[in-house]
Order: sequence, then structure tokens, then C-alpha cells
Amino acid sequence: MLLIEVDGAVEVVDREIDHVEKICQRNNAQRLEIARDKSHADQLKAARRSTLAALARRKPTTILEDVTVPRDKILKWFSR
Repeated sequence: MLLIEVDGAVEVVDREIDHVEKICQRNNAQRLEIARDKSHADQLKAARRSTLAALARRKPTTILEDVTVPRDKILKWFSR
């Protein structure tokens, strides 16, 4: 599960969401879900947390990797 979060001014966020969506589609994402509101975003984050707990019970060596990309590098990083 890849959870991508964007923030900022509404018009900027909408553009970034469109851009991220296209990148995911180009890279054959099996499923793409865009949070409709804060409550939905919180549900997606909760699903991620509970998935990790379930994986850790099955395989205790499960490692969670979070990656942060600096804002000024995002377009360069996604354009590869």
C-alpha cells in the first residue's frame, strides 16, 4: 500500500492530486483511492496502520519504510 499525501492551497493540491494520479496510472497501480475529505483520509491512514499490525503478527520481521520527498524535489523525482 502506497499512501501519498499532498497539502497546501486547494488549487495547488488539486493539481498535485491529478499529477500523482497520472503517475500512479502510468506505473500500473492496481488500485487508486483518493480521499474525499479529512474523515476519509483518516480512514485510509487507519487502514495502513492496522495492515502493518496484521503483517507484523504474520511475519515479525516486517519493516515499515516511510519516505519523505522534499517539496522542491517532487516534480523532478516523479518525472523520472
